[in-house]
Amino acid sequence: MLFWLLYMINCWSAEPHQFISGIVSKNIDQNRKQWIETLFSIWESEETSFFNVSVWHDSIRKDTNLFGPWHYTNIPFVDVGFRLNPREKYNITGAITSMIDCMMNKSTTSLWALAFSFRSLFHFVADSHCPFHSIAYFSNKYPNGDNGGNKIHLNDTTIPKSYRDLHSLWDTALLKYRYSVFYSENIDGFNKNLSELLNSYPETSFTNIKSSPDQWSVEAYNIAVQYGYTPLINMSYLPNNYINDGFLQAKRLIVLAGHRLNYIMNGFFDHRDISSILNPMKMHEYILWGINSTLFILVLVYMYIIHFKKDTKYDEQSSTLFIPL
Repeated sequence: MLFWLLYMINCWSAEPHQFISGIVSKNIDQNRKQWIETLFSIWESEETSFFNVSVWHDSIRKDTNLFGPWHYTNIPFVDVGFRLNPREKYNITGAITSMIDCMMNKSTTSLWALAFSFRSLFHFVADSHCPFHSIAYFSNKYPNGDNGGNKIHLNDTTIPKSYRDLHSLWDTALLKYRYSVFYSENIDGFNKNLSELLNSYPETSFTNIKSSPDQWSVEAYNIAVQYGYTPLINMSYLPNNYINDGFLQAKRLIVLAGHRLNYIMNGFFDHRDISSILNPMKMHEYILWGINSTLFILVLVYMYIIHFKKDTKYDEQSSTLFIPL
């Protein structure tokens, strides 16, 4: 699992996702944080902490790609002279909108539905701010698109081989954030980077936090065009300052995603009466009820088996099983 988290592809790498969840963890009221983590804990086999949940949707992709299209939207970036036939499908903006609608709807009381919505938002709000999750380049060379930069291979031996395509380069914030907070040797560096991000881009520096998922994707698309594709030389070579200029844009989007996710989480608590859904202070009671119910059922089964063995007779001549009434 650790290997999977460290070297994930086709998404923000683990570290940016965990920065974004870390921003929520630092800014949200701690009682609200506890409520969310209690909600996450109802899926006993899955991750429950903010940091773990932030990469949950990527960790399950090795088992299923059912939610694959939810990680991106291919807004077309079309080469001059190329004729494109647009194709619409359910994508990341639709998924985010559906999850927000689900959690904000007061008729949604299913803990399963709420847990899934919260888990999804922790991941997809982040992905929607990754420039190469919001774009696909179309040209005569790439008539079906470049898969968000995955097909654009870079001729630069200074970049590690596993990151020598445009998508992977940007998923790591231009190689600056490549690891997971769970990589023990990197925890101090992670905390230092998170503090630096928050100091560089305080919430007051953003005027567009309260905007729609469609707008987020357009913002990321524009960054991909201006700082991702356009500066490339022959769509293969990085010019001077490409890494530094791109990194400044990437880290700004990371912080913006964190503040937007925090805004959504607080919006839920401001809008919903959580005491009628799940009370974290009584969570131990739910667990005890579950244990007691299980023990009660086991006792009944045991008593039935004992009674069955005691009263059952076996007719050796007819080989027939008799159960007295």
